[in-house]
Amino acid sequence: MTNTDTTEPQGENVTAEQIQTYLDLGWRLDVLCTAEPHRKHRMWHGSWVIRVISPDGQPIKHYAPVGTDAAGDATIKTANGLLGHLAAFSPRVCPIPWQVGESEPVEASRIGRRRAPRKKINPSNE
Repeated sequence: MTNTDTTEPQGENVTAEQIQTYLDLGWRLDVLCTAEPHRKHRMWHGSWVIRVISPDGQPIKHYAPVGTDAAGDATIKTANGLLGHLAAFSPRVCPIPWQVGESEPVEASRIGRRRAPRKKINPSNE
């Protein structure tokens, strides 16, 4: 389901660990497109924000990538970067809205704890 929202999220930035706490309390995530995506060489560039949505449906907080302060810009500039940040929450589906003002939900039921890293296989021990 695609939502249309022309406003950028307001409120404080939250970290990945804080987001997991909100998800455990019934909040959910969505991704808002804030600038028209365009292809540059082999990479899609645009502007996306991962928002934390309260149980009553209001976008209250937004995800701040590492290195962003509480009042800083939490915008993700590439589709690959967006997927990388969403992967931290282990969703089964990573939605990417392509129209400015559109948002795509990431249902809280799809979000799990971070996956444990894979064990490296040493071919000499087989």
